[in-house]
Amino acid sequence: MSQHFVPPPIARVLAACSLLLLALPSASSAQLASSAWPMFHRDPTHRGLSPSPSIHTPLARWAFQASDSIIESSPAIGPDGTIYFGAIDGRLYAVRPDGSLRWSFLAGGALRYSSPAIAEDGTIYVGAMDSTFYAVRPDGTLRWSVTRGNNFRSSPLILPNGDVVVGSSDFNMYRFTAAGDSVWRFPTLNFVRSSPAVGPRGDIYFGSWDTHIYAVSDSGSLRWAGTTGGIINLSSPTVGPDSMIYIGGRDKIVRAIRPDGSLRWTYSDSIPDNIDTTPAVRSDGIVVVGMGSHIDALYSATGQKLWRFQARHEVRSSPAVAIDRTVYFGSDDSTLYCVEPDGKLRWKFSPNSSIRTSPAIGADGTVYFGAENGRFYAIGAAVSGVAVPQQTAQFDLLPPTPGPATSSATLRFRVPEFTRARLEVFSVVGARVAVLWSGMGSLGERSIAWNLRDYRGTRVAAGVYRVRLTTGRSSVVRALVVLR
Repeated sequence: MSQHFVPPPIARVLAACSLLLLALPSASSAQLASSAWPMFHRDPTHRGLSPSPSIHTPLARWAFQASDSIIESSPAIGPDGTIYFGAIDGRLYAVRPDGSLRWSFLAGGALRYSSPAIAEDGTIYVGAMDSTFYAVRPDGTLRWSVTRGNNFRSSPLILPNGDVVVGSSDFNMYRFTAAGDSVWRFPTLNFVRSSPAVGPRGDIYFGSWDTHIYAVSDSGSLRWAGTTGGIINLSSPTVGPDSMIYIGGRDKIVRAIRPDGSLRWTYSDSIPDNIDTTPAVRSDGIVVVGMGSHIDALYSATGQKLWRFQARHEVRSSPAVAIDRTVYFGSDDSTLYCVEPDGKLRWKFSPNSSIRTSPAIGADGTVYFGAENGRFYAIGAAVSGVAVPQQTAQFDLLPPTPGPATSSATLRFRVPEFTRARLEVFSVVGARVAVLWSGMGSLGERSIAWNLRDYRGTRVAAGVYRVRLTTGRSSVVRALVVLR
C-alpha cells in the first residue's frame, strides 16, 4: 500500500464525492450504549476485547430456537442484559438473559451478517437484505427505516454524537442521524460489506470489494485510500491501542496500516486462505485473526507469528477475547473453541452446527453465539463443579429403574450437546409404543418418568420393551421389563 495513493478510477469517483455529500447537520443524540458488548466486536475500534473474565469450565445454560433459521448475525448485549441478534428468517430477536424471548421484529428481508448496534437510548440499529437499514425501539417497534439501492450486510457503527455509519452493497458507505436523516454518503466502486471502525481522531476506516481500504474523515471526505491484491469482503478494520489499523482480505494477507495510510507490515499465511474475519487485539497488544481453518496470533509491532491454533474446518467467526487474553471463536467444524493465551486448547463446545457468528462476552463472562442450525446459545461458567466440560461429557441412557417395572419407570439420560434428541419405547418386534421425550439436549442429566402407557393412553402388557435414545448421529438402547 502506498501512502496516500489513490488510483485513477477511484480518483474519478472521489472527485464526484463532493456533489454527493449532503450537508445536513448531525442531530444531537445518545451515544453507544454502556453495556458489556453493545455492537459488533464490542466497540467502535473493533478490538473484540472484553473486560470480563474467561470461563474455565463451561456450562451450557440455554439454547434459543430462532424459527429453524440460520444465524449469521453476531450478537450485541443491551445495558439490561438483553441479547440482540438477527437471523435469515428476517427477524431481529431480543432474548432475555434467561433465554426467553422478549420480542422479535420482522424486517422485510433476511438479516445476514449485519450485527445489531445499540445506542444509549436503547435504539437498536441493523441492516437487512431487503436493501433497508432499520432503527428499532427498545420495545421492538420500528422507529425509522431507510431504503437504498442494495442489501446491507455491514454492521453499523454508532458515533459519539449518536450518528450511525453503515456500508451497503450499493457501493456506498452511509452516515445517518439518530432521526434517520442522511448526513453523507461516500461512494466506492463495489460492495461495502466491511463494517466501519473509528480511529482516535474520528477517521472512519472500512474495506470494499473494489480491493481498497478507505480512511474517511468525520465530514465524509477522503483522507486516503490504499489498494490491496484482492477484495475485502466481511473482514473489518480493527484499530489497536497504538492507532494501527489491522485488516485482512481475500488476497490472503493481513495488513497493519499506520493512521497516515502507510503500510507498517504484512503477514501472509503459509497455507493461503481467504480472510473474512475481523482481527481482535488482546490486552497485551497481540493481534489474533482467523485465517482459513486456523487462527494466528501476531506481534503487533512486526507481524511475526506467536502461535497458531488449528481447527478442523474453516474459521469465519471473528475472535473475541476475555480480559485474561483467553480467545473464543467458532468454526465450520461445528465447534466453539476456548483457547488459552499461549494458543493451547482450554475447552470446546459443539452445537452440532457451523458457527459463523462472532461470540459476544457478557459482563459475567457468559459467551453468547448463534449457529447455522438456527439456535442461539449461552455458555456460562460451571458452578461448584456441577457441570461437565463439553469434551468429556458422555452420551448415555442409564438402565431403567426400577427393574422390573410394575406401575412406572424412570429413565435417566445425557445428551452432551445442544442437538435434537428423542426418547422412545418399542416392542420386541420393533413397533413404536410411545414417545417419552423429544427436544433439545443439554449438558447434564435429564430424568423422564413413564407411566407404562402407550401413545393411546392404554396400559402396556407385561413383557420386554426396548427404550431407545437417539440423536442425528448417536443411538443407545436399554431393555425394560414390565410386570403386571
